[in-house]
Amino acid sequence: GIDVGLYPQTLILTDPENTKWQGMTAHSITLNFEITRAENRWLEPPKVYDSYIGFPLRSQATSKFGQVIYLYSATENGIYKTEAPGSVGTYFVKAKVVESKNYTELVSSPMQFSILAEEVVGISLEASPKKTEYFSFDKLELEGIVVKAIYNSSREEILENHRLNIIYNNGDTLRMG
Repeated sequence: GIDVGLYPQTLILTDPENTKWQGMTAHSITLNFEITRAENRWLEPPKVYDSYIGFPLRSQATSKFGQVIYLYSATENGIYKTEAPGSVGTYFVKAKVVESKNYTELVSSPMQFSILAEEVVGISLEASPKKTEYFSFDKLELEGIVVKAIYNSSREEILENHRLNIIYNNGDTLRMG
């Protein structure tokens, strides 16, 4: 067997005329083979990372036996549920492996994490197609400049339908539109 339990195994002498069990006259002997419940442990200790609203939560852990699940709570000593939070705030998570008949349960200590609001921290402008040099003339026209939002989550997003055209005539005020 492969599960926890006591398994009797019978050993039979193949040549009983020339061999004997020490201290016995029988041609066969039955021994009990026991598989005991394994003590589970973390192979990769549980970790959690802050995340941004709308992004998947990032937790990681690996156990010797069983599948790791994550349980979430609004407070450290609160009720933990499998439903992940989805709004901005500070929360707690535990990594857990449910016990089975073959291995013990694992539950991590509560780990604090935050779900943060994603905010624009910068805007970049890129010419389309990209040019690395511009020369000064009496008149400068740049069309199709792409506007890109840069967020505190390191995500960048091209803002569709937000293209700039820049027209500059020598002596004029720079116009953007």
